[in-house]
Amino acid sequence: MDGVFAYFKDSWRIGDRLTLNLGVRMDRYHSYLPAQTKEPGQFSEAADFSEKEIQTWTGIVPRAALSYALTSDLRTVVKASYGRFNFPGTPDLGRSFNINDAITTRYKWNDLNGNLIYDPGELGDFVWRSGASNRVLNPDLEQSQTDEITATFEREVAPNLSTRASYVYKREFRLRQYVNLARPFEVFNIPITTTDPGPDGTVGTADDGGSVTYYDFDPAVSGPDFEKITDVNTPGYTDTFHNIEVAAQKRFSNNWQIQDVLSF
Repeated sequence: MDGVFAYFKDSWRIGDRLTLNLGVRMDRYHSYLPAQTKEPGQFSEAADFSEKEIQTWTGIVPRAALSYALTSDLRTVVKASYGRFNFPGTPDLGRSFNINDAITTRYKWNDLNGNLIYDPGELGDFVWRSGASNRVLNPDLEQSQTDEITATFEREVAPNLSTRASYVYKREFRLRQYVNLARPFEVFNIPITTTDPGPDGTVGTADDGGSVTYYDFDPAVSGPDFEKITDVNTPGYTDTFHNIEVAAQKRFSNNWQIQDVLSF
């Protein structure tokens, strides 16, 4: 993965009390797999892999902030800001599609001779597979983003000593989830009812939580041909956060400083 980043900002001072800061940030994340060569091993043959493009995201997002002095002595200030932030790209995105990486296939084990040791021919039903062999690239996947809004009231109560109260709101949106394209929700149509064992994990004790019904998928869609995993931007999938912070700060002077923060 490689990236290109740029940030532009300008400030305006309007009179003695108002300061405006406006900016824009550009992020470009380019995810790809370089050409690779694999040496032969005990369980696989030698192979060569050509370079593969995975995903390129280019996002331009705004930033804005203002500071306004409420009093003529400039010791009482309100501040506000808004910013949008792109989720950073990670090398894991490319690794998910790297055939020259670990691939795991899990089966049920039929211990036919009861020796508690796996012997050839004792593989049971397929359970699941992980790794690049079952991953499908979604070319329409969009980059997740965060909006952040802040508001602060600050007062200098003495030279080098200030107090402040702040509110921070964050919203993460366009978030992603894994889905299996070959096994949609409607094929989970076999109800299975069991008993919730409760905190002690044992059925038949006083803390049992009653019956629980869950759904298994139809056997017609079992097997490795029905493992096609991709990332999607799930509609409505957002996370929001609210934070209030009260703080007092003694700025650095006379060789010492201190800060006390209460956040909830």
